[in-house]
Amino acid sequence: MIQLAISVPGQFYSDAITKALEQTGNFRVRQMEEDLTPELPEVALLGVSVHQGYTLKERKSQIQRIRERAPNCRIVLFLDELVSPEQTEGVKSLKQARLIDGFLYASGTMEYLVATLESI
Repeated sequence: MIQLAISVPGQFYSDAITKALEQTGNFRVRQMEEDLTPELPEVALLGVSVHQGYTLKERKSQIQRIRERAPNCRIVLFLDELVSPEQTEGVKSLKQARLIDGFLYASGTMEYLVATLESI
C-alpha cells in the first residue's frame, strides 16, 4: 500500500483525489502535516495555486523541507495550468531541474492521476 500525503487547495479537489486514490485499494491517503509526522509518506501530492499557502514560492520551500526530512519521498505537484502561465512554467522548471518527480494538471482525468501516482 502506497502512503500518500496530500495538500491541495480546495476541498473539492482534495476530496475527489482522495476518493479516487482510496478506491483503488493501493493508497493510504492522509492530509499533509507541516512536519510530516507521524509517518513519512512515500508520495507527497502538493497543489500549486495563486492562493496563499499554495504558491510556487511557498511550495519550493516545502519541497526543500520534505527532501531534508524524507529524501526518498516522491514529490508530485498538482496545478490548474490555465490559472497562471508563470506558475506552470515554474513547475516545469522544477521538474527539469529534478527537484520534483512529476506534475499533473487539474484538467486531466482522475484515472490518469491515479495511474501516474501508481507509477511513481
